[in-house]
Amino acid sequence: MKTRLLAIALSVISLSVVAQTTKTIQVGGVTRQYKEYVAGSYTGTNPVPLVICLHGLGDNMTNFSGIGMHLLSDSAQFVTLYPQAISSAYGTAWNSGASIMGMTLNPTVDDIGFISALIDSTAALYNIDLARVYVTGFSMGGFMSNRLACQLGTRICAIASVAGTIGTSCTCNPFRATPVAHFHGTGDSTVAYTGNAYGNDAEELVSFWAEFNNCDTPAVHSAIPDTEADGCTVDLYQYFNGDQSSEVWFYKATNYNHNWMAPGVNDISYTIEIWNFFKRFHHTTLDI
Repeated sequence: MKTRLLAIALSVISLSVVAQTTKTIQVGGVTRQYKEYVAGSYTGTNPVPLVICLHGLGDNMTNFSGIGMHLLSDSAQFVTLYPQAISSAYGTAWNSGASIMGMTLNPTVDDIGFISALIDSTAALYNIDLARVYVTGFSMGGFMSNRLACQLGTRICAIASVAGTIGTSCTCNPFRATPVAHFHGTGDSTVAYTGNAYGNDAEELVSFWAEFNNCDTPAVHSAIPDTEADGCTVDLYQYFNGDQSSEVWFYKATNYNHNWMAPGVNDISYTIEIWNFFKRFHHTTLDI
């Protein structure tokens, strides 16, 4: 579940100086690490969103920052966090609910508490709009994103999962209708598009959230222009008009494997698409 990240050249984005810091926080007596990115344009005058990005199994916060979410923050105005999972017998792993044959990695680690503590500590330092806290993740990080939507919906506005669904051992009783974007390659050889060994299948996941959110069906379908010679095509299925203004977007990447689409290489940039999705939403129960 570890991604092979490409060097992302976001030429359309202003690359002003970005302050990036490796920090630690104590959660349940355990020292946890994360990278924090605050754009040089941040002034604190107005509340800004918080975007939390979760790496895959065996990966780390530094490598995963290669998705470049923080590079969007100067113009889009948000704070970015890249937390790091705890080591396991199979490398760093989130307690995400993804399991196979009854085995779940790091089942006693309080990762939900970790993410909640990060929201609190970041809000204590910066002017964070707590109605606009977003989580995205790749592979096991995608599973963890879904678990957070299932179990920390009081704090999470919206999620975007890439190649990660709702894990087999994850109890999913969402607090509220939650905006969800999901990205999955039909050729994924690690977290299968169908026959997923670790949780529900991609289309099952999308159907679950669309039904739970009470979105309109069928989805509105559009084909993304096939601009790059990468052997893949992307179709977007959008479920609108869910409860509490929620929506579900599904990016089906035909013939794509277990990786993160990047600009100049693939037809879309997952990073840009995720932010464009997130920025549409605020947590209606917190937007006072």
